[in-house]
Amino acid sequence: MDQEQLAYPDLLVPRDYLIRAHDFYSACRILPDFHPGFMPLWPQLALFGLAIELVLKAYLLSKGESREELKHKYGHKLQKLYLRSIDLGLQNDERIGKMIGFINEPYSIHVPRYPDPETMGRAVATVPQFFEDYDSLMKAVNEAISRIA
Repeated sequence: MDQEQLAYPDLLVPRDYLIRAHDFYSACRILPDFHPGFMPLWPQLALFGLAIELVLKAYLLSKGESREELKHKYGHKLQKLYLRSIDLGLQNDERIGKMIGFINEPYSIHVPRYPDPETMGRAVATVPQFFEDYDSLMKAVNEAISRIA
């Protein structure tokens, strides 16, 4: 979709998503460890997953996907959002793919928010190990969106 096909406010929507993603990511990075020695830190995982979701949705919006499509077709499924982003031209990065693979399931089924005996035994990755990968994702999406606008 080229610039003439988008209304001016629609061009700003991906940036709004990126700003919101930055807010959630920043909050995730400054959370204190409420339960020293126990991992994962659930609020951090929830905020981190939301930041990834918003970055990927910003990219898809910049490529012409509608907000309704993002909500109903992809929901909170990070893996699905990432694969669609790659289909639409986002550079496939092995480290980013691994980060999303680790975060996708616990985030998309809301493990951080809802304790559930069925999910209690599942391994969950800690978030700080992925900060560099998130920064790479944000940079790639920012650069891609900047070329459009």
